[in-house]
Amino acid sequence: NIDYLNVLKESYNFKVYASFVIQKDNLEDVLGFIDFCEDNEIDSCDFTLLQDWGSFADFNSQAVHKPDHELHYKFLEIINHPKFQKLYPSWLSNY
Repeated sequence: NIDYLNVLKESYNFKVYASFVIQKDNLEDVLGFIDFCEDNEIDSCDFTLLQDWGSFADFNSQAVHKPDHELHYKFLEIINHPKFQKLYPSWLSNY
């Protein structure tokens, strides 16, 4: 578990990183993921956008970062949130 990982990272001097791919199915979880990382002393909380690797039958239905997506406005609200901006202030320059 994460508590044990934190003990190990103190003993062995390593960092714990967590990654999150933003997509329609988890858009509402972005800010909670930041809280989770902060609450559990995760050293780095990284976000990436969904990429089209041919694994979705309809990639565009999941790609909330695309301006023509019906939930793009929600994506923009989340990346404009102070909690997100504290970690990634430069994301706004792309959207």
